[in-house]
Amino acid sequence: MYFDKFAQQGNVFLKEVAFKLGDEEERGRALRVTRAVFHALRGRISITESLQLLAQLPLYLKAIYVDGWKVRPDDQRIRHMDDFLALVRREAGTTADNDFWNEWEVFGASSAVISVMRQHVSDGEIEDIKRTLPEELHELFEGE
Repeated sequence: MYFDKFAQQGNVFLKEVAFKLGDEEERGRALRVTRAVFHALRGRISITESLQLLAQLPLYLKAIYVDGWKVRPDDQRIRHMDDFLALVRREAGTTADNDFWNEWEVFGASSAVISVMRQHVSDGEIEDIKRTLPEELHELFEGE
């Protein structure tokens, strides 16, 4: 019975991402994009911040976030937006060309995932995450 509740919470999140991506029915793309953004983000923020973020995510999304994670301190040295967007594309793997048609798509999709994440995570945690990121990446958090 609890599994259905956890799946429902995850599906709500993905449906919101799909809506922000422009197609509410395309949850497959929403899942792939969410995974790529989560993995890029976890490679940039501290392990402590990742754990604090995980504590607030629905269970289904926790699984997406930690899938394949090899915990290493200071995993990525991302300092610029272009570096982060390139990391999102790398994390998307073989589906990157289908999910992101150009760099604006990568930015828009990343911003969409973060916007939905902001609805499910406390403002304090979002601010903590932003403080660990280079200022140039704060633009990703401005979309609603």
